[in-house]
Amino acid sequence: MKRLRERHELGSDPAFKRFPALDELFLVLGHAQRWAGELKQPKDIPVNVVGEAAVLRATLWQ
Repeated sequence: MKRLRERHELGSDPAFKRFPALDELFLVLGHAQRWAGELKQPKDIPVNVVGEAAVLRATLWQ
């Protein structure tokens, strides 16, 4: 969940200030799902922030 949070921070999640505490799995997943479409790929980061966030969400849901 920490890595998912980091990806939302890097992806400029517009509601990042309201990202839930990491011990609240379902709240984190709900937030991540809600704001997934708003994430942006930073130009200076070689990692696919948006794609990795999607994989992390799917993994956590499982």
